[in-house]
Amino acid sequence: MNTDLDLVIQDMQNQIANLSREKAIFYALAVQREQELQKVKKELEEMKMKKEEKKGDK
Repeated sequence: MNTDLDLVIQDMQNQIANLSREKAIFYALAVQREQELQKVKKELEEMKMKKEEKKGDK
């Protein structure tokens, strides 16, 4: 009986470790996506500003 309990505990610890790893990966991907989004937004704003400057030059 004790062996079964040890196996259950070990399995649960493995599941927790796997979920923690997956959570870390998900978080890293979310951070990367947010950084990429901010970069694209900045580039878009810069392009809009350049477009407005060209309009003003005409």
